[in-house]
Amino acid sequence: MAGGVKAAPLFWQCFGKKPPEHRDLFVKWLESAQLPFVPISGDWEGLAPGRIRGGGKGLAACRFQLPAAEFHVTVGAPKEKKGWRAGVVLSHASDREYAVFLADWAGYFYIFKMVDGKRQTLEQGEGMPPSADGPTGSSSSARRSSST
Repeated sequence: MAGGVKAAPLFWQCFGKKPPEHRDLFVKWLESAQLPFVPISGDWEGLAPGRIRGGGKGLAACRFQLPAAEFHVTVGAPKEKKGWRAGVVLSHASDREYAVFLADWAGYFYIFKMVDGKRQTLEQGEGMPPSADGPTGSSSSARRSSST
C-alpha cells in the first residue's frame, strides 16, 4: 500500500506485466545491502563492511543476521573506570534463551547461558585485564561454529 492506495497496479504499469528482467540483479544487491546484524538493545551502527559499533547505558546487544565462522571484538573502556562488563552474545533465541561471554573492568570473564529465564554459569575465571595504553579497554577474538 502507498498512502492507502494499492501499489501493485502502478508497479506493473511501470515495469510491465511479467516479472522484471532485473529481478536477479536486484535480489543480489538486496542480499549484499542488508545490515549484517539485528539490534536487540542499545545503539548500533554499521561502520563499514564487516565492522559495527554499539553501546549504551545498561545492556547493549545485537545478533548476526547469518552464521559467522569468526568475529573479533574490541571493547572501548567506558568513562567509569570500574563496575563495567562488556562482551558478546554467543547465541540468542529469545530474551529467556541466550548465551553470553562477558569480560569486566578487573580482568575477569564469565560465560553463561540463560535457559527458560534461569542463569547457568558455564565458565568463569581470571582473564586478561584491560589495557591502559590506548582508547580500547580490551580486545577479544572468538571462533564461532556456524551451527550456533
